[in-house]
Amino acid sequence: MNGLAKRMNKTIVERVRSMQSLEKLPKPYWVEAKMMVMYLINKSSVPIVDDVPQSSWKGRDVSYKNLRVFGCLAYIHIGKD
Repeated sequence: MNGLAKRMNKTIVERVRSMQSLEKLPKPYWVEAKMMVMYLINKSSVPIVDDVPQSSWKGRDVSYKNLRVFGCLAYIHIGKD
């Protein structure tokens, strides 16, 4: 199991580096990129189980409507109050 955990950690780091290099983001965004990678892994199909982990945990289908391009331009709205 230790080898499996090491491989998953390596996969996560490789995906984060790939996302950051494609979007040319500075290192402070490392945590955000890592959280996005983990989110996507949980919404992706796993060949061993032949199912999506999140649907197994929650017992319902997974929605992909809220996914956006990582590093896309976004604005925050701050209310007057």
